Amino acid sequence: MGHQPRSLQPGAAKPGEPPPVILTRSTLTSPFMTCTFSSVLPGGVSWRVEADCTDGKAKGHEFFGFAVLSELLHWSWDKQTVTFRRCPE
Repeated sequence: MGHQPRSLQPGAAKPGEPPPVILTRSTLTSPFMTCTFSSVLPGGVSWRVEADCTDGKAKGHEFFGFAVLSELLHWSWDKQTVTFRRCPE
């Protein structure tokens, strides 16, 4: 973990703008929410994450997973998966 991924979807991040998701060892920051991890457990090629999240108004306890395969970050939650690619250093 600790990558700053960029979405694979065209137009999701424009040059000179911050990436849509910033992932560190203990936090996830995106335009729509911020999460502080309370538990990160390895699960083969992925991590299972428990986190306290807020969208600026509501707070909640969330469960999701991350996997990094071939420089792609796969973020899964609530029966959906979004894939990002790492930003250049």
